[in-house]
Amino acid sequence: MSLPNSQNFIDKPTPTLQSEPYAQNNGRGDFNYKSYYRWMAEQLTMRITSLAVALLGNPTSKRSTEWRWGKKGEVVVYVAGEKVGRFADFESGAGGDALEFVKYKTGYRGKDLSDWVKNFIGYQPRIISKKEKETWVAFVPIPADVEVPDILENKYLNYMLRDGPKEVARYAYRDEQGRLKGYVFRLEWPNPDDPGGKNLKITPPLAYCQNSRGFKVWRWQGFFGNEKTPYGLEKLTQNPTRPVLIVEGEKKADAAQKIFPKYLVLSWIGGAGNACKTNWEYLKDREVILWPDNDEPGLKCMGNLKATLEKVGTSSVRLVSLPADTPQGWDLADEFPDTWDHETLISILSDCQGGSHA
Repeated sequence: MSLPNSQNFIDKPTPTLQSEPYAQNNGRGDFNYKSYYRWMAEQLTMRITSLAVALLGNPTSKRSTEWRWGKKGEVVVYVAGEKVGRFADFESGAGGDALEFVKYKTGYRGKDLSDWVKNFIGYQPRIISKKEKETWVAFVPIPADVEVPDILENKYLNYMLRDGPKEVARYAYRDEQGRLKGYVFRLEWPNPDDPGGKNLKITPPLAYCQNSRGFKVWRWQGFFGNEKTPYGLEKLTQNPTRPVLIVEGEKKADAAQKIFPKYLVLSWIGGAGNACKTNWEYLKDREVILWPDNDEPGLKCMGNLKATLEKVGTSSVRLVSLPADTPQGWDLADEFPDTWDHETLISILSDCQGGSHA
């Protein structure tokens, strides 16, 4: 990649280059790669502001300990404090120390990476070969022999758990044949502004990917490409005649499947705004019922989805009418209201069907 002229980003004198940064330092005289990589990371951290501008250009915003890039500040580089030298790209899920930062932005590994770093921390930092941004492509479907990821133990994934988030659920998205496409994780942590209230959450997607050089890893990134398919799609193939119930969110879909076992309960990825961006053509000629969350966004979402489903050729689409005593914001994953029980929900669904028992 072509770097800016050094006078635009070198904001302090270049630290002295150590003469023997990776000396042979064990009894056999072997080359110690671990020490060498640590040395490179330390040298880059000493020049983190210059490195950040060299790789990303001028920041969108600056704070005393961090600089950010992007309209939403989705890329952050820590220029001071406890995290100095680290970076995070919240859109792609990448993150790490200063050396990982260089790897991520240049795509270099091995000797190419070493040459890049030595060139940068030496006396001609602006003469760098052009390199395209690393591209990772998701495997869809994921090969059957790939191990299930442990995000707590995986050092390339567990940064998402720093500062409190914990995995409370993972939802497997599959194709019509039941083959795994990727996961959506539900990570939650206590809300400091509302102790005892609902937890804060994020629901990042996880994909199994490969880059242009053949490296294969689990990464925090999307796995759908141009077509988003429903959560629970594989159920349609397994049960070609049963009616379908659609709810908002994977957590509610799993809860509703236990409440209404005679239905195939589906959902979609990405919240209310993505309902109509999902490919629902798999529901052609199906009987479909929509169960909304009891709030304005939920009711609006299901109203829009009803119109979308009518266009794809479903045999029928009905929208559940919730009773007047339904608590504001209530959904199928919540505890039953005080005056409700399982039969109350069965009755609500039965009324929507025109009286047939759910």
